[in-house]
Amino acid sequence: MLNPAREIQRLHALRSLGVLRLSPDEGLADLCDLAVQICGVPMAVITLVDERREVIKAAVGMPMGEHLRELGFAGHAILSPDQVLVVEDARADPRFSSLPLVTGAEQV
Repeated sequence: MLNPAREIQRLHALRSLGVLRLSPDEGLADLCDLAVQICGVPMAVITLVDERREVIKAAVGMPMGEHLRELGFAGHAILSPDQVLVVEDARADPRFSSLPLVTGAEQV
């Protein structure tokens, strides 16, 4: 469960470090490539989440960019910070099946 005090600290760190404004990072892209290889999955994403949006900093199998927090995967993952979010098939998962990232609909 999301700890409100911890969430406030996390958001403060994001703002104070200015990491949301930084360009995509090649080292993070390498981590995504490695995750795809090791886990045998079609995609891997490193995303930073603030109060309103998700900013994709590196990705394999998913477009770079940003979108509203409620239209992505990380907004769900951040609600349970001590658990890994595993989505076997986003098209069949009711939490994600209608998201533009899954349906291919135009991005927000």
